[in-house]
Amino acid sequence: MKTNGTLDEWIQNVGKLAQGNSRLVLAISAAFATLLLKPCKRENFGIHFVGGSSEGKTTALYVAASVFGSRQYLKPWRSTDNGLELVAAAHSDMLLVLDEIGQMDSRKLGDTVYMLANGSGKIRSTASCEMRRVATWHIGTLSTGEVDLETHMAEANKKMMAGQAIRLLSIPAKPALENSGLLEKLHGFNSYNELAQYLKEATEKYFGAPMKAFVEALIVEGKQIDNLFRVALEESQAKHLPVNAIGQDFRVFGIFFTIGFAGEFATKRGITGWPAGESLETAVAEFTRWLQRKGGAGNQEEKKQLELLRCFFQKHQHSKFLSINEYDDVTDSKIVNESIGYKKETSMGTIFYAYPERFREAIKREIPANVDDLLKMAADLNILERKDKNHLTKIVRFKTKVTRMLVFNSRVLADDDFLEEPPK
Repeated sequence: MKTNGTLDEWIQNVGKLAQGNSRLVLAISAAFATLLLKPCKRENFGIHFVGGSSEGKTTALYVAASVFGSRQYLKPWRSTDNGLELVAAAHSDMLLVLDEIGQMDSRKLGDTVYMLANGSGKIRSTASCEMRRVATWHIGTLSTGEVDLETHMAEANKKMMAGQAIRLLSIPAKPALENSGLLEKLHGFNSYNELAQYLKEATEKYFGAPMKAFVEALIVEGKQIDNLFRVALEESQAKHLPVNAIGQDFRVFGIFFTIGFAGEFATKRGITGWPAGESLETAVAEFTRWLQRKGGAGNQEEKKQLELLRCFFQKHQHSKFLSINEYDDVTDSKIVNESIGYKKETSMGTIFYAYPERFREAIKREIPANVDDLLKMAADLNILERKDKNHLTKIVRFKTKVTRMLVFNSRVLADDDFLEEPPK
């Protein structure tokens, strides 16, 4: 890999100007992180800066690319998926920098994102029907665009899957100040445009040396880097991940932590020009903002479905459930028309008893969800009271009848966030 200028020159003209500009710190740290994917056994990742024109997104790409090479290191999204496969293979163990996602065919974008993140190309055969060698790679992708992945895919009537969103994490290019675009700190320049122009010119003069220095530091560290990373990740997870975090949250935190750890590794070895702690603080803060945009820790699709369940009970508690008390004679003849069960007022609130099949039919008409999965979610959150982990129903003893029913406690009507993990 060709270098131009010394490491000190890059630090003075690029690295130090990134200090205080969170998107630049994140972009440079992401470049270093690609060199840790293989030794630390981390998955490929993608970061996508989203924002309007003239917000400095391409400046972030220039700065990140300068860790490895000049501005010619940037590649366009405008390519076939086969073309990007070759580009990805050529950039294995390095950063892949792709500008303007809007140029990519929206019909193929989702599959291309999967391909880049999964680290392997398509299986092909030769003219003699022998299997060709499949291209593989370890890369981090840094991308820009005026729209995010979901919006661009929607242009082709394609629905973005959760797995695709994780593999190319969208981050607003404008982090804080309304008129600053991607940049937040001027470092003595008269305007953000002036700083952006300076960085554009500087990255054409000084590049490559940071990568060389980082690799040399990795060689010195040797096999210990994997253990150092694993211990630091576990400590950071315990400190920063919410208690109700799910697999998706752990995975995205791992991506941001890898980026932050790489930046810290470089900083402590005099490669970045900004203070120790800034890389990791920036990465963790970005994870927190991602979590907020997602709607908090936990499975958001699950939360939406359980919220619909609550709305169902609030809407139909008087029309579909017949009021009873402990002295009532309960018989099937009382279930008429659209009613599906009973409700009883207790000192602990309203308890609902629903006949399983009637409940399933009523739910299917109003909630687009798998009923069994919905009931299991409710049971796991102690909203549905069940006999044991193998049965969603519970034996209910009325005055004159014993039967199996779905039993929902008063939490199903709660106005507070009943979807959070219940107290132990």
